Amino acid sequence: MTNDTLTRDWLTYLEGLGRAPKTLKARACHLRQFSSRLDLATATEDELLAVFRERSDYSAETLHGMQATLRSFYGWAVRRGHVTTNPVLDIPTFRVPAGVPKPIDEVALRRALSLADPDTRRMLMLGAYAGLRISEIANLHESNISPNGIILKGKGGRTRRIPIHPLLAAELVDVNGWVFPSPTRPGKPVCTEYIAQRLKRVLPKPYTAHSLRHRFATQAYSTTHNIRAVQSMLGHTSPDTTARYVAIFDDDLAAAVNAIAA
Repeated sequence: MTNDTLTRDWLTYLEGLGRAPKTLKARACHLRQFSSRLDLATATEDELLAVFRERSDYSAETLHGMQATLRSFYGWAVRRGHVTTNPVLDIPTFRVPAGVPKPIDEVALRRALSLADPDTRRMLMLGAYAGLRISEIANLHESNISPNGIILKGKGGRTRRIPIHPLLAAELVDVNGWVFPSPTRPGKPVCTEYIAQRLKRVLPKPYTAHSLRHRFATQAYSTTHNIRAVQSMLGHTSPDTTARYVAIFDDDLAAAVNAIAA
């Protein structure tokens, strides 16, 4: 079977299981990373690892997601008899470390904005001023944007609202349909990989697309000191997760100590 046939049949299977359209889109984008480089039906573990190595600068979250896609795809392909062995079975799982917050600093952000074309600038602003994930940036539609803010439906059907920063509002005034329509698939949005690659071109190392989200969380918390508000805007189920996005600087620690009554 061809890569296109295998991909289509697998996505049809996932759709039958009730997977959300956004999930199907993310899985398709992940699998395309491999199907564009090798034959899915005959791929070996070494060939898959070679593709992962080429993307070693991707975030741990992205690599983890790509591996989860492969595990699902090849599990299905083996059960259906499309392949005889599962080449991803013995590849160690990419762990997502808790790590520390890594918000992009303001100098680096301004430089990235100065280097960006209009579309990439809009992507940067949606990450840095609204805290959107790259998958949410890729799937943003005019129907998500209102005077009350950006309205998004996340995992478990939960809806969240992010008020629109004045600087970001200027970037969204002319939106019609998909914010980032696909240049190759009429009527469809771009995939997550497209957003990641565009941002990678202007973001200096070690910053990634997720650093923009960390920047939003850190700035929002430092202004409000309301972890619940930040949690709501980021779409986290737990404030413990949100806390891992918020950087604490030396000035914050000093202010906390100085605030203690004598």
